[in-house]
Amino acid sequence: MLPAKCLRLVPLQRRNLIPTLLFCAISGSVLYLNSYLTFSTLFGGDKIYRSGRWWVDKLPSSLLSFKNHSSLIHTEQPRVRHFPHCLVIGASKAGTRAVLEFINMHPHVVRPINEVHFFDKSHNYKKGYRWYLHQMPESLPHQITVEKTAMYYAVSDVPFRVHQMNSSIRLILVVREPFSRALSDYLHMRVSYNNRGLKYESFENMAVDEKTGNLDLDFYAIQRSQYHHHLWRWMEYFPLSQIHITDGDILRTEPWTEMQKIQTFLGLQEFYNSSLFFFDKSRKFYCIKKETIACLQKSKGRKHPTVDKTVAEKLRAYFRKENEKFFNLTGRRFPW
Repeated sequence: MLPAKCLRLVPLQRRNLIPTLLFCAISGSVLYLNSYLTFSTLFGGDKIYRSGRWWVDKLPSSLLSFKNHSSLIHTEQPRVRHFPHCLVIGASKAGTRAVLEFINMHPHVVRPINEVHFFDKSHNYKKGYRWYLHQMPESLPHQITVEKTAMYYAVSDVPFRVHQMNSSIRLILVVREPFSRALSDYLHMRVSYNNRGLKYESFENMAVDEKTGNLDLDFYAIQRSQYHHHLWRWMEYFPLSQIHITDGDILRTEPWTEMQKIQTFLGLQEFYNSSLFFFDKSRKFYCIKKETIACLQKSKGRKHPTVDKTVAEKLRAYFRKENEKFFNLTGRRFPW
């Protein structure tokens, strides 16, 4: 709500701008503009957008009192589509959906509701950037756009394609204990098949080569948990400073701490704290506090199948070696 003394000028002409601003400075009122003005042109100053309002910086000394006492200048801003400022690239079943929903709480972030699969699916990529842009939500000037497709991380062509579009884009990678991630990945596919009335092989049969008894390293659930292998490909195109690694295990137990790190990485205003989250004891997941409690879909947090002890130990031993490569590559250790 604007003050009673506020002026609304539609449109505001340059020739009467200075007298109007002087009047506002004297009267202590706020000026509401329904036109687009470049104050750097008018005043030789800067135009800065903050929290949905225009602030005039470096005003001439003649308008100093206006800047100090009534510096809010409102303008009606159009919503437009932007290419993503940041991609949540994976890893699948590590907590990427939680990151997307939690980051969407921030008032300065917008995101597509569904995964776009632009860079990983060639039939979408061939549709071009205009199609991709149309998949993005409209946003205000103070908001950034974040897109999440969890398969980006593990598809070999994606880093090059992303780099071609925007070499300075920010990337978020979510990782969790790799054996648990592999089980979640397998369970997700098994449920998908079962819901269509189809049978699905056991985890053990898919994880172990029947002829040799060795692990099948091409099994998708194992392959996607080879974090260093995929990250190395991304680092051929992007420096590690552009890739923020989120601990999916901590995200599950203390989401606000990981979200605070993400907001810093994206240069967002401080927003996240523990009061924004509610722990659902029955689902063993944190939910979002809005006007009501909003939780992730019921498919999250499914109970993992019991895996044969011999197979489980083979996998854990394998991942211990793989994890060291990931730790060395990132310069960061995880408690796996």
